[in-house]
Amino acid sequence: ARWLGFLALALRGAAQDDDFEWFRCDACSATFFKVNKTLSERFGARRQRSGAAVPSFEFLEVLEGICEDAFTKDEYGVKQEKGKKYLFGPGVMDHIPGRGFGQMGMGDYDKRLTAYCKMFTEEVGEESLLEGFVREGGVNASALCREACASPASGTGAVSADRRRRSRP
Repeated sequence: ARWLGFLALALRGAAQDDDFEWFRCDACSATFFKVNKTLSERFGARRQRSGAAVPSFEFLEVLEGICEDAFTKDEYGVKQEKGKKYLFGPGVMDHIPGRGFGQMGMGDYDKRLTAYCKMFTEEVGEESLLEGFVREGGVNASALCREACASPASGTGAVSADRRRRSRP
């Protein structure tokens, strides 16, 4: 899969210096927050008009643009407390409300968010995301991120297809 190369590049060396808690969960939540926000802004009016379709090629271009451009150091930052790091920004739950020292612009977390965005959107599938958007008006971030948010691990890769199949009821 294409995302594996992106993820490997973004995470090179991160395992040895990874003090993040909940990064995988936060990256998933941020991804689908940005997907919903951008798709609503771009296609919301078109979707609401009866019979107005969203061309799949245009939808794919928008998804790629989200992953490439949506995760900036102007919107996302890192809070630190007791030697651990926590991502903060739009769509990300505050795991240590009222605590920690926050800063923006330091580190490579924006590249990691980009890589995770590509991984999550490919894992779910562009067609499934398009169907969810057309049918429901957005994607269900809570459902899509349930497994990623099951532990505070920052994670370094996709969940295998075998593990996903076993974990489904």
